[in-house]
Amino acid sequence: MYLQLNGFGESRPFSILSVEGDKLRLGIKLEGRFTKKVHQLKAGKNVNIFGPLGQFTAEGHNQKDKIIISGGIGITPLIAFAKEYFTPNSIFIVCNRFKEDVVDLDDLKNSVPSKNLFEFYSQEDSITNPHHKACRLDQQNLQIILASKNLNKYKVFLCGSSGFMKSIITNLLSIGLDRNNIYTEEFSF
Repeated sequence: MYLQLNGFGESRPFSILSVEGDKLRLGIKLEGRFTKKVHQLKAGKNVNIFGPLGQFTAEGHNQKDKIIISGGIGITPLIAFAKEYFTPNSIFIVCNRFKEDVVDLDDLKNSVPSKNLFEFYSQEDSITNPHHKACRLDQQNLQIILASKNLNKYKVFLCGSSGFMKSIITNLLSIGLDRNNIYTEEFSF
């Protein structure tokens, strides 16, 4: 959905994390003057909303196994998707610079079994949990996570910055995933 602040003249896309009654919870990374202005809004302030828009995950609206990979704020549209369509053999891979920067990680952990959740933090010093790594998600790590999986039966849903997604797609193709089974949503504003 797009959010426009009255009197600000700009709009930006944001993901809806949840709808509770007449309240929307949005995934917003505090970065830049627009999101700072949104952060300063008082409860009850009128804003214009356009959407929701986009359905890059429409191919995954089923109970088939899937691989979900998020980069940074790209996690926001994938949390609700995982809550609804995650299967016992699906995999969710979270990538971010720091663990503290992951939006709604606790909510995700309540929806995805720990054995199916892998976390990669590129700028953390050390992490001791075997499902959490202090490094980037690379070809070798993808091979380890997906070693026992029949890649032909999985669709991949990937959301993040263009550079992140280009790197992940290259790595997925190199381990044998079909490009036609990779669905993407770029976050770049």
